[in-house]
Amino acid sequence: MDRGKIINRNYATQIRDFSGLRFNNITPTDIDGFIDFHNEWFVIMEFKHGDSPLPYGQRLAIERLVDIVEKAGKKSIGIVANHNISQDIDCANTIVREYRYHYTWYTKKEIMTTKQLIDKFIEKCNWNLRDGASAAHQSASSSAMQNTYRSDDGNKSQ
Repeated sequence: MDRGKIINRNYATQIRDFSGLRFNNITPTDIDGFIDFHNEWFVIMEFKHGDSPLPYGQRLAIERLVDIVEKAGKKSIGIVANHNISQDIDCANTIVREYRYHYTWYTKKEIMTTKQLIDKFIEKCNWNLRDGASAAHQSASSSAMQNTYRSDDGNKSQ
């Protein structure tokens, strides 16, 4: 079996109806992808077609998930990426629109794929994938990630 591939294509195309799970103005959202690197670093991914907006509730969910992981002493990144494909999506090659990292949203200033950003995230987290061991947490690792994009207010990160 190929890892990362859809196992049952028929079930993957089923629409999920969350309308019966409304609690006042709170309703469920979905997230397209999640990677857990040995309970140390986490990647949350959402893929949008073209310039489709990220709904407020979905943005808030990604933001809160990324931030709570940081507060727990782990590393996390939330990625929103675009594609213009009407068939199967090669998620690794989607183009990053924005991402949440270390309590801040960053918007793209250069073209980068989702795979490239995850590779950069892994590198900055000092993750050694060969033996699955992690180096000591280093707070300075966020600076190179922040220099890749601009924050929502348009100011370049330090």
